[in-house]
Amino acid sequence: MPHCPEKTRKELAKQQGELYRKEYLPSVRPFDGVPELIRQTKAGGFKVGLATTCQPDELKVYLDKLGIDSLIDGIACGTDVKHGKPHPDLFKLGLRRLCCDAPSSLTLGDSPYDANAACLAHLEPFGVETGGFSRDALREAGCRAVFRDTKDFLERCEHWLFNMR
Repeated sequence: MPHCPEKTRKELAKQQGELYRKEYLPSVRPFDGVPELIRQTKAGGFKVGLATTCQPDELKVYLDKLGIDSLIDGIACGTDVKHGKPHPDLFKLGLRRLCCDAPSSLTLGDSPYDANAACLAHLEPFGVETGGFSRDALREAGCRAVFRDTKDFLERCEHWLFNMR
């Protein structure tokens, strides 16, 4: 809807968010492998951060359903920055909150916007096909490698990922 006035776009986005919270948010389920990936990442001595365009109330629901909120070291949410992905602001803020630098960090995302933002923040992006985007689209956006889902990422990368330190 690029041709719509900004006021109309904002109103539509607000209505879409309200509908999502009412009709869909209560029934969301975690993707297979996400809690285990977070737990193993922490057990490997790594910090875990989230850089998400979602709103804080949505994120709370997701973290509660995942049961990993105590394992997250830093969060950058959509309301924390002026520009969302593909702009790098969320990732840059996340790195600051983790007290990490980009060369020692990697990202795992499910959209080309995640990969674009990661590249612009000088992070190394990996992709998962759970966001509805093709392997080719994720690779073209800059993903070093693309996996079916987080469980596939964990199974295929566990050895080298947790032996990097």
